[in-house]
Amino acid sequence: LQFHLLITAFSGLALSSAIEEGRQAKTLLRTQSALGKALSQTGSMDEAMGIALSIAMTLEDVDCGAVHKTGPSGELDLVAQHGLTEELLQEGGHYEADSFYASMAAEAKPIFLPFSLARRSISLFTKGNFKGLAFLPLAQEETILGCFTVASLNSEHFHVHTRNALFALTNQLCNVLVRLNAQEGLIKSEQRLRRLIQNTSEGYMLLSPGFEIMDVNR
Repeated sequence: LQFHLLITAFSGLALSSAIEEGRQAKTLLRTQSALGKALSQTGSMDEAMGIALSIAMTLEDVDCGAVHKTGPSGELDLVAQHGLTEELLQEGGHYEADSFYASMAAEAKPIFLPFSLARRSISLFTKGNFKGLAFLPLAQEETILGCFTVASLNSEHFHVHTRNALFALTNQLCNVLVRLNAQEGLIKSEQRLRRLIQNTSEGYMLLSPGFEIMDVNR
């Protein structure tokens, strides 16, 4: 009888494990699919960050969050938020390059920790009834694009399938941000060149490969 009960217990654990793995896989696939579809329709880094945050809000235990973008001098500026009060936003809307928050982003290491520890270092979440916090830098190679921070009102430790989904989401977002950052840089370069040509006293003409006039300065 004891052997039979032991086998039954092991079978139950195996079934629970299989169900949990299936749940994780579904969460991950749903998150990646939703994000990929949404990001394919945007050409703005700020909009892409906001889209990713909105999708993160659908994950288990995620109740609020914020996304900051790295500025030219290493500072961090808020570009999207969900569920944060005006008081919190005033405290954490901008971080200088030498702030602790910016230095955490520069480390490019994801951090999951109880709010009781997080509140001592991240001013954006110093107040509120949060229990857990996830801090995920948006980095690719040596480039720090920003940081992604979400908090939970109910759990000190995010469930493993939520963590995996957040990892996948931020990795996917980083790939898109690198592309958009390059595109935005090219657009700004073209705009500077156009202003330079338009303001010069000499005449310039832009021709197509077929020698058709595409543009001419004034």
